[in-house]
Amino acid sequence: MAVGAGLATTAVATCSPTDKPACAAGPTIALEQAAESFRRDGYVVLRGFASPEECQGMLSCMARLIDKWEPGAEKKMSVFRTDSAQESAQGSDDYFLSSADKVRFFLEPGAADDATGALRPGVAKATALNKVGHALHELVPAFRDYAHSAKVQRLVGALGLRAPDLVQSMYIFKQPRIGAPVTPHQDSCFLKTEPLSCVGLWLALEPANESNGTSTLAPLMLTIPYVQLLFTTVNCVDSAFRAQSPLG
Repeated sequence: MAVGAGLATTAVATCSPTDKPACAAGPTIALEQAAESFRRDGYVVLRGFASPEECQGMLSCMARLIDKWEPGAEKKMSVFRTDSAQESAQGSDDYFLSSADKVRFFLEPGAADDATGALRPGVAKATALNKVGHALHELVPAFRDYAHSAKVQRLVGALGLRAPDLVQSMYIFKQPRIGAPVTPHQDSCFLKTEPLSCVGLWLALEPANESNGTSTLAPLMLTIPYVQLLFTTVNCVDSAFRAQSPLG
């Protein structure tokens, strides 16, 4: 399906990718150590947090969702971008902006024909996707069971979050032959709170390393004010970026 696949849930916990699946024998550090690492560095690595059965269940579930998905059902496919065209691509795209309580499919740049919006000839739908979101944690049992599991709740508590709102989830693909890099960003740019409180968990469903789609991060990003902000009005008419990320 994809060289690399991962699940990201927002306002849960922070985890950085590893060169092994997050689905191994079990967590390798105690929650107390995880909390200390999180406070010190702004992130924590938990190898083996999810079981192989949990990971395989989510992988299989996504395969079934893609199998049932009909790209032609939408008038024009939604392409997810993080480059200079992001404002026009997402900022005025109702399919994207109204996806908070739905399961929707977003293409990689280059997967769709710019004129028709349809998939390009020879591009299979399973290899055309950038991500699926943003309510998997509420609407799809395999993802809901994991995101609301007791161990996730224990981790969240250990990291110091109190009564958090689980506001979105994404299944992120790292396709082998199509796609664009994700530019540096803060999740808080898109989920604005005062004070800063957006925290995320990234779970590698497949082995992740620098050769097949791992993520990178800047330590202590939780302590840095907004360096970029995307906002939109309720009627989805006005949107804008403010400031530029110093991360390059």
